[in-house]
Amino acid sequence: MFRRPSAAQSASSTAGNGNISSKTGSNMPIPISGTQGPTTKRSASNSTTTALIFKEGQDFKTDELFAKHMVSEIKGIQGRLRTDADAKKEELRQMVGERYRDLLQASSSIISIARSSKRVIEALDESRLAIRGQADPPLPRTSSVANVQDRHLHALQVLAAHMKLLLDAPEHLWRLIERKKFFPAAWLFLLARVIHRALVRSDEQDDETWKSRGVDVLAEFPLIQRQWDVVSQFRSQIIHKATLWLRDASSSIEDTCATLVTLHLLDSRPLHDTLTAVFSQRSKTLTAALAAITLSEPSPLPSSTSRQRANGGIAFSFSQDTSTSTLAKPRIREVKESLHNALTIISQTMYVARGVFDGTSGCALIERVLEFIQSDADKSPSVPTELHLTTQALLINVTSTAHFQLLPQNLQSYKPYVDLTSSSTSLRQEQFLTQLNDWFLQSNKLLQSAVERWFKELETVKEVWNVRFASRRWINASTLADQEKSRLEEMVDKTCSERIAEIWILMLKGASATFEATLDVSLRAIGSGSGDTGNSPLDFLFNTVALPALSQSYTNHDIPLRKYRSSLKQQLLGRTVLLDSVLRTLEQCAKHVHEEICMIRAGLGDETKSMLNLLTQRHETAAEELTISSVLILEKAASQIDGDDDKPIQKLVFLAQITEELASRSSFIDQVGCDQSASDAFVDKLNALNNTVLVAWRQRTVSKILLRSKFSLRVIPTSITGPTPELLQALVALYEALQELTFRWDNTLQTSFTQDALGLFIELWLREGYGYEKSTGHDLALLQELTNSTESQAKSSGALQKLRDRLGQIADSSDLNMGSVEHVKRLQTFSPATADCRPDPGRYQNDGSDKLPNLLRYGPPTTEIQTTAEFTKPGPRFGLLLVAGESSS
Repeated sequence: MFRRPSAAQSASSTAGNGNISSKTGSNMPIPISGTQGPTTKRSASNSTTTALIFKEGQDFKTDELFAKHMVSEIKGIQGRLRTDADAKKEELRQMVGERYRDLLQASSSIISIARSSKRVIEALDESRLAIRGQADPPLPRTSSVANVQDRHLHALQVLAAHMKLLLDAPEHLWRLIERKKFFPAAWLFLLARVIHRALVRSDEQDDETWKSRGVDVLAEFPLIQRQWDVVSQFRSQIIHKATLWLRDASSSIEDTCATLVTLHLLDSRPLHDTLTAVFSQRSKTLTAALAAITLSEPSPLPSSTSRQRANGGIAFSFSQDTSTSTLAKPRIREVKESLHNALTIISQTMYVARGVFDGTSGCALIERVLEFIQSDADKSPSVPTELHLTTQALLINVTSTAHFQLLPQNLQSYKPYVDLTSSSTSLRQEQFLTQLNDWFLQSNKLLQSAVERWFKELETVKEVWNVRFASRRWINASTLADQEKSRLEEMVDKTCSERIAEIWILMLKGASATFEATLDVSLRAIGSGSGDTGNSPLDFLFNTVALPALSQSYTNHDIPLRKYRSSLKQQLLGRTVLLDSVLRTLEQCAKHVHEEICMIRAGLGDETKSMLNLLTQRHETAAEELTISSVLILEKAASQIDGDDDKPIQKLVFLAQITEELASRSSFIDQVGCDQSASDAFVDKLNALNNTVLVAWRQRTVSKILLRSKFSLRVIPTSITGPTPELLQALVALYEALQELTFRWDNTLQTSFTQDALGLFIELWLREGYGYEKSTGHDLALLQELTNSTESQAKSSGALQKLRDRLGQIADSSDLNMGSVEHVKRLQTFSPATADCRPDPGRYQNDGSDKLPNLLRYGPPTTEIQTTAEFTKPGPRFGLLLVAGESSS
């Protein structure tokens, strides 16, 4: 296939493309495609000579070659030419060896193409001969109306219209399903099924079959069956989507009725089954709505807040600001939204069910729609406009008018078949009302359990009451019947009352636990010595309360003034900080509950008084339990007081203050909400406990005073002409103890308690074992005078008789009695027995010379007592102070 060049051409070509080295005599490979190889650096003389000898494309003459060159040069040129020729041959052999397969395929393809071209030419020749051999076609006939209305052509056009509708059905069915238009989708599906049956029918006796028109549909158009297989799948899709759509609680009566008609037509469901489907799907919606709320756990409250979670999330630390906290607002909003959604689902379901199936005033709406489908009228005044569906109105939106007009008249006026005489197309009202009532009761139970769960997330009565008020407003504004509204309101009120009672019960239990813990901490503080000053009423009375500083930061200046007034009031009442910290828990709890009861009472009408009665009964029981537990806590604390030092006495004083406050001054018992019998029992128990504590305090205090004032403890013996210092010291200590305990009491209680303490003091003074057997006559006379000057119970206890017996053994007892009168006058300003007693006018006479006779009820002492001022002259800095017997100079 390649032309072999001549020797001269090869030599010329080689000489033109290669370089020849005259020194070595060897030839080098010639570069391909005009490129220069490594031999380009050879000697330039031989290359020039070779280039001059051989020119591209020209032959050379041997004679001229021999004429111009020597024999040796010609031999060198000959050798180089042979070398180039051998290189070319080797290169050609390599190229053909590598591409030999391609060359064979190319040659085979060329041969095949040649044969094919030959056959095509022969076929064209045969066609040309066949066409020429045929007869001439007949002349065309003249067009007429009969030709346009050719029967076969018309049959094909009608068939095309059927197929067009069947082919477009899936797209329109998807569109209608996506738009929730299930009734038109069901109508279109039924129409497509009728069209498919019309296309595939093969009744030989029927003249209207496609075969009679010259068209074999199944054989010529297999697409029809495949397309129907696609369309037939939409039946289950429409039924499934329509059933799921019934869960939508916001659907209208017309849309729900259309969906139920769809289920009746496609799924052959009786009307009572469609009603069951509505209630079943709405129950799923309600269940999902009731379970949808997920109240997040509230974040930990800051340390400065007054609301503390304990015992079920109830706050026991009460503050003046009882408004809803910031954390409670999202919780209330979630509960309100969930309750509103649930009530909306129930209300809308009942409303839609009545609108579709209620036939008390005639036929139900769904029955009227089924009758309209079977009627020949295009419109019915008893059926809403949204349900006026016809095949013509449907096909206008599905296919073009030209295709619609080609369809047979029976298809243009097609309506799904409904058997109005069947029991499946009617629903008895008794059955409807029974199903409606059963579903409402079931939904009410589900809602009640959910409301109970939601209300447990509400921590205060105000939050629960807020949700109750909102729910009653929604119920009254709903479309439910009056009886159904009353039942829902009753359910909400019952759940609300149970939650409020639970909150109160937990609150009272928490208050009891907090009261016990606070009391224990306070008693421990007293026992450790850190709470002594804070528990002293006298020290607290004389503390200075800082005046309020009215700064610009206060928007309301009444707040610091109220705090200042409250502090002064607490001081006057002797309510120490330690005492107030223990009682505040019970009092604030009772006050909080009392305010909430007043709020509930103000927000309830005459029809809901039963709710208040139920709340009151449950709260009274819980409040009574709180009073009982409080008394038990105090009794337990009193029984655990022991020891020989001053701490038990201080604890007894603290318990006496607590019981006294709770029984008489505290607002706890008035606001806690107990009935009268429980309140009286609580006060009686507190008074009995207070009496027990006072008796224990009196016994411990007098015993401690007598033990600390023994004669044996005297360091330096002295000569005493009057009452012994031990007796005077004991009387002063007893007076200070009584003053610390009874300074808040009225005069009657102070006198009675002082007389009892004095009687116990005298009885123990005379009892053996305290070291007072060697008491002087002045001591005995003074004690007798103290008992005579008061109406002490010691007269009846035998203590006075013992004193008289002891004094009778002394010879000068009459002189001692006269001296005891003078001692009583001297001790009247601090004697516990004479502090609040009226003296006997026959024994103690006040001449009225004293400017303040109320301060010295027994009159001034008769013996002159020189004061320190009589022995020293006033200094120059006190010149304005006049002393008796001194002049101003």
